[in-house]
Amino acid sequence: MRAPHRAVGDRVLDAILAASPVLACLGLAGMFVTIALGFEEPNRAMLGVSSCLLLMALMSVVVHVALTSHLTHARRRTWLRALGSPAAISAFSRYLRLGTHRTQPARSDEDPIR
Repeated sequence: MRAPHRAVGDRVLDAILAASPVLACLGLAGMFVTIALGFEEPNRAMLGVSSCLLLMALMSVVVHVALTSHLTHARRRTWLRALGSPAAISAFSRYLRLGTHRTQPARSDEDPIR
């Protein structure tokens, strides 16, 4: 049985992970508005906020992998290796798409990232 504070922490991490694609879309929309309206001199504050929102999805996946208690050590190592590889974009996409299935053990002949 997990300690109660661990369960709350995992719920917070899961909520941040679930909200990150929406925030990244807002960041992308902010970038487009900044480009469209500030073509001569972009608004630095809006550009900074939009950039942070775009990077939030990427950072939330890395933080979730590093801090969640749902992953075993071997599974965490596999995800971190994939997130640091040249195919990182596909690994990020896969991690966000899998939901709760990302924590289930893979078959021995199956690569959990592909």
